Amino acid sequence: MKIMINKLNENELLEKCGIDKKHMLVVSKLACSIFDKLNGILFLYDEQCREYLRIAALLHDIGYYVDKKKHNKHSFRLIKENLANFEEDECIIIANIARYHRGAMPDKYKHKNYNLCNKNAKKIIKNLSSILKIADGLDCLHKNEVEDIDIKIDKKLKIITFYVKTYNKNLSFKNFKTLLNKKNLFECVFNIQVLFFIN
Repeated sequence: MKIMINKLNENELLEKCGIDKKHMLVVSKLACSIFDKLNGILFLYDEQCREYLRIAALLHDIGYYVDKKKHNKHSFRLIKENLANFEEDECIIIANIARYHRGAMPDKYKHKNYNLCNKNAKKIIKNLSSILKIADGLDCLHKNEVEDIDIKIDKKLKIITFYVKTYNKNLSFKNFKTLLNKKNLFECVFNIQVLFFIN
């Protein structure tokens, strides 16, 4: 189902379909922050890949415009069919990054939309989706509680620790327990254990 005739840029699409625009803006900011801190350490991507992540994060929940159930899959379709300013293959990458912000991990045997991409694009999708999942978990309260993130990596032990500083110092990990369900893709694609410390 196409929702409009003329394709829209990411801000217009967010305005048209965004249910919780504040949350999507926060998640986009957090995702880009994590990307910037890890680029050159766990991966090496250019500004174009950062832009894919930024836009996917900004639009990851627009599927709620269609239905809450399986909204990540609706987000995929809305982005793929309606996002302007990108080539078709780029729209598919961005849409896939948004699609995997929740639920199942990318699967080359089960997910036909993931298989629209070549090997390099699939790697980008997995890597950037794993960042988006964590960023989404960091704003699980939808209240913009995260002030800053510090990241430490122990390559010998294969552990990455996210030290999360919140505006409200009374918050603890129990307020962010969704993160436990959001780290699986990151651990899988980077072969590293993820730990979180709040405040």
